[in-house]
Formats: sequence, structure tokens, C-alpha cells
Amino acid sequence: GIYKDVVAFDLKSLYPSIIVSFGLSPETIIESSEDKKRYPHAEIDNICFRQDIKGFLSEVIEHLFRERAKYKNLMARVALDSDDYQLYYLRQLAIKTLLNALYGQTAFPHARIYSPKIAKTITYLGRQINQFTRQQLENWNYKVLYSDTDSCSFIIDTVDSIGYINYIVQLLNNSYNKFASQYGISHHILQIEFENIYRRIFFGQARKRYAGNV
Repeated sequence: GIYKDVVAFDLKSLYPSIIVSFGLSPETIIESSEDKKRYPHAEIDNICFRQDIKGFLSEVIEHLFRERAKYKNLMARVALDSDDYQLYYLRQLAIKTLLNALYGQTAFPHARIYSPKIAKTITYLGRQINQFTRQQLENWNYKVLYSDTDSCSFIIDTVDSIGYINYIVQLLNNSYNKFASQYGISHHILQIEFENIYRRIFFGQARKRYAGNV
């Protein structure tokens, strides 16, 4: 259908953020009942991950996050039409591609970090966060039109108020503390961001089929 005044939010770097927030890494997986008793852990969909150590996947992702932020900051300091801007843009884009590829490596049997338990946990938590976000918005009486993987679109009356939209972003980000605490996680980097405002938007019946006028 066609709808007016729709706001789209995006969960920032969702899969890499899940890995870091929940300590997902091959060496943090608990395989035995003895280790489950011995180590503090988060149990997610019947899979346990140690929380007393930082896995190498988390360390790699945090390093890539810092590197990408560095190049994005450098982009902001130079002219848009400069060679330096293009260089910094391409470098941050390459890092973004690496970050997004990490989940696929955990699901690919020939990858060195192949781990079905990690791949399953990432997609499970992604679905849970998406459902949690949708439920929060509906609890606040917003009509959610579309949600998929890391995005959520809903109707808002005060579409011209960027301040109010940012307030909703803040409420959602605060609510992720509750989401993480369900798994015994006290510190996380889950974050949703404002992506766009559509004055009019069409949603098709198939997933990821929409077109809007900003």
C-alpha cells in the first residue's frame, strides 16, 4: 500500500554489534556442563558463551570499528571533491564490507572461523532484536509498516520534528539495555539510528520491495 509520513530507522552494524555485545567467538563457546558451572556465561537459544573473556572476533570487530570511525572523521575534514575524500571514503567502505562479511564467514563451511553455533546465534539474536524493536514501537502506539533484519519503518504524526524523532531513537536505544539484560548482558553496543523520512512511500507484498519520496 501507499502511506504518508513514514520514518525509517536502522540498527547500526547489527551483526557485528551482536558479536561484540554478546561475546560470540569460537573460543567463548561452552561445550560442557562442567564449564557451564565454572564460568560466567550468557545462554542464548540453548548455546552458552563465556563472558569472562573477550573473544578474538570481538577484538577484530572493535579494531575495525575504530578504523572505520577514523576514516569517517577524516572525510569530514576535507573537501567533498578532493582526492583525499575519495580515498578516505573508499577505505571506510572497504572496512564496512569486511565487517558485514564476518557473519557469512561463520556460516561458510570452508572458512577458518566457520562455526554453525555462532552463525545460528547471530541470526537468532537479529530476529529477536527486530521483534523487540517492533514491539516497543507498537507499545508506544506507533503503527509499524515494515521491519526486516536491521530496519524498521513506522508512521509518525510529527514527521517535521527532528527533535521528536531523535527522542524516539533515544528511547529505543535505552530499551536495548532491557533486551540485553534478558541474557545477563550488562554492557552492549546495540544502537538504532534515524535513516530517513518518507513523505509518501509504497510497500509491495514482497520483502525489501518499497519506493518512497523523501
